[in-house]
Amino acid sequence: MQTNPKTPQLETLLGQCVSIDLEVRPKDNRILSFAGVRYGGESVVYRGGELGRALAELDRFAVAAEFVLGHNFIYFDAPQLEAANPELRLLKKPVLDTLWLNPLAFPRNPYHHLVKHYHDGRLQSGHINDPEQDAKLVFEVLTNQINALAGIEKNDPDLNRACHFLATSAADRHGFDAAFISARGAPRPALADAQTAIHKLLTGKACASQIEKVIDDLQSAGWPLAYALAWIAVAG
Repeated sequence: MQTNPKTPQLETLLGQCVSIDLEVRPKDNRILSFAGVRYGGESVVYRGGELGRALAELDRFAVAAEFVLGHNFIYFDAPQLEAANPELRLLKKPVLDTLWLNPLAFPRNPYHHLVKHYHDGRLQSGHINDPEQDAKLVFEVLTNQINALAGIEKNDPDLNRACHFLATSAADRHGFDAAFISARGAPRPALADAQTAIHKLLTGKACASQIEKVIDDLQSAGWPLAYALAWIAVAG
């Protein structure tokens, strides 16, 4: 995977993250190995032994990070960690999940170069059973996504403005908000700004009455509408 240059804003964001990846045995959901990696190379790795002690070490390792970074972390890694130890402090940190962000950054081919198996979200890294390598790779994934979103900001700022608002509508939005701020160089748009942007994006491409219904209910539209807008922008 080719990695683009990093801006100071992106370097700051990467430095605020701890990237976590788990390997789990599907038949019984047993955690076989995991890794936590900080940007720059510092890591903690578990490859067997006493899981409880290893999880406590991971939790201590992650305490200084502002965000938890992962690829399919929200629906894969986080539930596994919570089942193993619901008291982990890292589970309360804001999450930045690159699997969620990718269709907005690369709407023409949302899983290209990222996902080897669609159903479980494994990374195309060449190290399928090496969580440390996969955790490191996610920093590259996020870098490419932020750079792609920065390019969209130059060419289609209304789309980025709309997606920034929609992807950060939930209470646990802070990780994704940080990603868009890094890409756009601007804070989360106000509701009125997002409504104006979405109206521009959909005019002439959707039923006028339906556009008004969507805009009136924007607070609850969230990720599905963000994905739809990103796809419409490239599909016509």
